[in-house]
Amino acid sequence: MKKTMAGLIDLLVASPIMAFFDFEKPFVLHTYAFQSGLGAMIYQKQDNGRLAVVAYASELLTRQNNDTISIVEILNS
Repeated sequence: MKKTMAGLIDLLVASPIMAFFDFEKPFVLHTYAFQSGLGAMIYQKQDNGRLAVVAYASELLTRQNNDTISIVEILNS
């Protein structure tokens, strides 16, 4: 399991998957929400015209927060 996870992490951060964020260029933000968590990816168009991920973010939602379903419904609308 650790070997598989390490391999997945290597793929997610290796070129050409991720690129450096360029504050001079526009970016595209994709978000998603499930009852179990939230996530986001920021993309930017590279000089070769390809969209590349420049950042990932995620957050696990727990049942401790009674507003979890409302938050997910708002983010999915």
